[in-house]
Amino acid sequence: MKEKIHQSFRLFHLWYVAWKEDPLKFFIGLVKSPFFSTVLGFVTFVLTAAGLFHLIETPANKGFETFFSSLWFSIVTITTVGYGDISPTSLWGRTLAMGVIFVGIGYTGVVTGTITSWLVERNQRKEMGLVPLKNLEGHFVVCGWKPNMPDLLIDILSLLETDSKKLVLINQTDPKTVQSLRKNPALANFRFYSGDDTNVEDLKKASAHRASKVMILADDQPGKSAEELDFQSVLTSLAINRINPQAYQIVELTLPKFKLYLTRAKVEEIVLNKAYSRMLLCNIALMSGMYNVFKALFALDSGLFSVRALPAGWVGKTYLEVKGGIEDAVVVGLLENVGNLNRRKAEKMTEIQKSPSIQQAIGSLIELKGMQSNDPFFNPPPDYVIRENTDLMVLEAKPGEMNRLGQSAKSNGPQKVKSHKKLLEATLHENLALSESWEDYFENFSQQGVELLLEKDLVVGLLYLDEPYPFPDLEINSDLAKLIAYWYSKVKNLGEIRENKKLTAQASPKEYMATHLLEKPLFQDSGRKGQLLILGWKKEIIEMLHVLVSRESEEFVRWQGITLVADVTEKEKAEFEAHFGKRKGVRLVVGDTNSREVLIAAGVMTTKKALVLAETGRSKSLQEMDAQSVLCCMMVNDLNKKVYIAAEILDKKYLETLTAANVEEIFLVDEFSNIMLANGSHGRGVSNVIRDVVNLKDNTIEILGIEPRFMGLQFGELVQEVQAPGKMALGLLEEAGNMYVRKSERIHQAQVLPNIKESVAELVRVKRLSANHVVFAPPMDYLIKEHSRLILLNTSKPDLWAKPAEPKV
Repeated sequence: MKEKIHQSFRLFHLWYVAWKEDPLKFFIGLVKSPFFSTVLGFVTFVLTAAGLFHLIETPANKGFETFFSSLWFSIVTITTVGYGDISPTSLWGRTLAMGVIFVGIGYTGVVTGTITSWLVERNQRKEMGLVPLKNLEGHFVVCGWKPNMPDLLIDILSLLETDSKKLVLINQTDPKTVQSLRKNPALANFRFYSGDDTNVEDLKKASAHRASKVMILADDQPGKSAEELDFQSVLTSLAINRINPQAYQIVELTLPKFKLYLTRAKVEEIVLNKAYSRMLLCNIALMSGMYNVFKALFALDSGLFSVRALPAGWVGKTYLEVKGGIEDAVVVGLLENVGNLNRRKAEKMTEIQKSPSIQQAIGSLIELKGMQSNDPFFNPPPDYVIRENTDLMVLEAKPGEMNRLGQSAKSNGPQKVKSHKKLLEATLHENLALSESWEDYFENFSQQGVELLLEKDLVVGLLYLDEPYPFPDLEINSDLAKLIAYWYSKVKNLGEIRENKKLTAQASPKEYMATHLLEKPLFQDSGRKGQLLILGWKKEIIEMLHVLVSRESEEFVRWQGITLVADVTEKEKAEFEAHFGKRKGVRLVVGDTNSREVLIAAGVMTTKKALVLAETGRSKSLQEMDAQSVLCCMMVNDLNKKVYIAAEILDKKYLETLTAANVEEIFLVDEFSNIMLANGSHGRGVSNVIRDVVNLKDNTIEILGIEPRFMGLQFGELVQEVQAPGKMALGLLEEAGNMYVRKSERIHQAQVLPNIKESVAELVRVKRLSANHVVFAPPMDYLIKEHSRLILLNTSKPDLWAKPAEPKV
């Protein structure tokens, strides 16, 4: 009964909403509908029966004296309720009542069936996505479809911290497939409209014109080329711009050549998933552990990277001031021009119109033309001035004392007094970049728990933890020691000071840093032994090989020479020969990647690193591609357990199998795609940040080998070694390299322990050992373990480090 009342209420509510939006359209539609004719006929029948009862039974039967009484009797008779309070007494009246009863039973069934049929049909139309969506505002629209849609939508909702009521899907996928998403309770309440997302009218029916954010997916439709998919995405974006220019757009493309159209359309975030995944694969080939670093930063459930709003009143401050003002996270850069690009450009144009000079206006117009939405700037210079519409890029880590000297940070081992020298040397140089004046320079020491060592009012060294460290014992430039002594006496007005033109010329700490602190060459730990073995073919493999060959000489690359193994066609073989036939150090071995003989011929026994590719675009199912990759990894591991294996797979169900096969690095394509798109849905520019991180041109993140002399020393000593303008040590990659070798070493160490209990405990730890453990923002006194590598962040705009400071506004 309650359900019937609820359905009736919903029916009248829908009628009311439709009438309110367009009364004339509602009335015309109602008249033309079968429902209207059925109800009209039923009402006519009831009124006719009531009139006849009133005519026949009056005045002999007092129960039918009024027309309302006759109407009452007709209704209870037709519905077969029959209260019996009144009844006809005449022959004709009773005959009419019998006819009304029989006809009424049929008519009631027809009316009930019509209403039920209408409700069922409407529900079916709604499930099929044929009912336009009304009364929505500020929701999130997803155009298109992907095979991993459930995981993607759950990730999006989790990141947005909302439920599925705010989610609208528009696509032309089979409605049954779309409705199957509701099996997951987290997706039970999404809205769906089945239509063409390039059509403006269909977008309006999906309420895209009232949405706050719109995500356009590269709709994986069978039979469509990459160009067709991207062309559809561009058309959809232009249609959204037409009906809702204020919506924040996130558009996924397959081919980079279509990016220009979306840039001109002022799309905020453009996600080139396939291009970025190829870049990341190249990064993995160049730097082992790169995907682990990537996940540690951007994983949706545990990633440390986030974007924070700039606190009020901080516009106009320097980056150094902002960085020092954030105590619960590590600031790694700025995200400029955040939000809707149309708004940002309109604001900039208003500002240009107020320019005092034509020259300034022209400069601002040039800047306006190159303006990009959500533009990441990693590791800006300390004196870089914060602009309007800027957010902070941070690591949600609380190191307390990352890259600075202090006693409160937790360590993973005992203090080593010999490392204090390195820390103090780092502090002396670091404070040059942190200080606007020499007064600030000396103030920074006191804030860091360091005192100046004085002898007859002359600075001769530093005092730390009650231990003196004279300048001659510290490995610093003698000019810097003299400069510190000179300016301390000058600042404190300590007696007569002999003027020294060489010293007085250094008007500020930053000037000294600019002229003396030159960038040091970074280092690596071991020589390059063995080749890179690439197993599998992609249509983009030639492009990837060109990238790898061009970067082979970089200091972070740990292999020499490339061998590609693939079962290729004659056309593909000719393409390879055309590009690399005469290139020394790059060769192709044709054959099955799962063949023992082929792998041995390719040199697997002398291979340093193996990269196993998912052979997409070769008319294979996802399961076939992943099965081939898994078998290939197992074969390589069986032939040479000392090879570092990195594998690309499409389905996460194979993760456990690959881990058991001692694969050190597993690149899950769907996981990467979801990270990109879900972060894009957040509208905070994180997908642009990821784009710059995997970009192969800038080397935003490098994973560098560490010289053996640093093993067992403190992280601060390593920071001192790599300190240079535009570079920032983010952390360490521990247990790097081949797991078989690492575990063999640990087992040997456990076997020689004199205590059996300790030996067993060490063997248990060996069993749990995993490759490429990321440690971000360790304290300065954190001890560097064996087989660790340095994670280094480079500035994304090195030219600004060489420029003079901007005027502070």
